[in-house]
Amino acid sequence: MNTRDQALLRKLIWTVLIKLIALSALWWVFVRDAQVAVDEGAAARQLLAPSVSATQE
Repeated sequence: MNTRDQALLRKLIWTVLIKLIALSALWWVFVRDAQVAVDEGAAARQLLAPSVSATQE
């Protein structure tokens, strides 16, 4: 590996690390405490309902 390849690899690694840190921070601030209430009956009806085709004749 030549010097230019090593420099590019180092920049790519730093870029990926910075992006991972940024995504982790955004998740920690905005998503971590988000919760969705799920009604078990409604979910079961949705999953067990027969599918309707878009082109019925």
